[in-house]
Amino acid sequence: MYLSFIVPVYNTSAYLPKCIDSLLHQDIPKSDYQIILVNDGSTDHSLSICETYKEKHDHIILLSQTNSGQSSARNLGMKYATGKYIWFVDSDDYIENNCIQKCLNICDKNQLDILLFCADEIDENYNFVKQLQYFSNSETNHIFQGKDFLASKHFFNCIPFYIYRRGFLEEENISFYEGIYHEDNEVLPKIFYPTKKILGYNQVLYHVHLRPNSTMRSINPKKAFDLIKVARSLLNYMVQNVDKNDYPLFCSLISKAVNASLLNTYILDKKSIQQLKQEWYHNKDIFKWMKQSDVRKYRIESFFFQLFPRHIGWIYRCIKYFTSS
Repeated sequence: MYLSFIVPVYNTSAYLPKCIDSLLHQDIPKSDYQIILVNDGSTDHSLSICETYKEKHDHIILLSQTNSGQSSARNLGMKYATGKYIWFVDSDDYIENNCIQKCLNICDKNQLDILLFCADEIDENYNFVKQLQYFSNSETNHIFQGKDFLASKHFFNCIPFYIYRRGFLEEENISFYEGIYHEDNEVLPKIFYPTKKILGYNQVLYHVHLRPNSTMRSINPKKAFDLIKVARSLLNYMVQNVDKNDYPLFCSLISKAVNASLLNTYILDKKSIQQLKQEWYHNKDIFKWMKQSDVRKYRIESFFFQLFPRHIGWIYRCIKYFTSS
């Protein structure tokens, strides 16, 4: 078994057939890969669509669980994955036809831990919007180490933009933080930091479907609070696993999570903003680590956040105003 696709499915019946069809229209024998569909308690017709496909294709595995979130669905799928490599695909997106063989050849030839490739965004009518990733010719021949890649312009906080060697994920005990939004931000630095061999493939293989009501594009106050958990988790990982010379890199990732959380103060109601301020006050020890960031803006924020920990929302907006004007 060369490759395992893991596809969390939740109420995407309008887009799911295109996603599954793209996984089926590939250039290697069906016996060489598996498609693991994880129904995460869908309440629309997604489950019946999955069942129809499973009846027709022996290499499709269908799992079901009560609604527990994308992270839980991915973790469940990983337990059933037997491929040498894993590709996580979101059920409202799709991939290029006949792209697997080339990817697997590159992975095997270079003994990669991770292969990254280009992606683009498409609108509701499947029209091209923009390309998200580019590589120069020299970059496609350059093997990255994880910490160098984390600091590069090519690092995207998006799990489906990469193919992973399953053995590497198991060696690093990788699992997804369940019950939160922005789980990609939490887990990808932990995946990439210890990685030894990463290579870019300069082809658009993944198509992100821009749905206004998708999980990541909808407004939800919980996202702001979950980013506190992301910052805390990255901090704990850094202290336990990261070389002190690389602290500035991780402190910048932590600072990004802090800023992403505070960005929500523009859209939250007053009660939620007060709750968020209170939650950050309880986690104010995180602010001192921002001063080790290699980004000047984060170091300035660190100084003022520590000085006035009950007013970080206002401070954030002031600094954002002056740095963007």
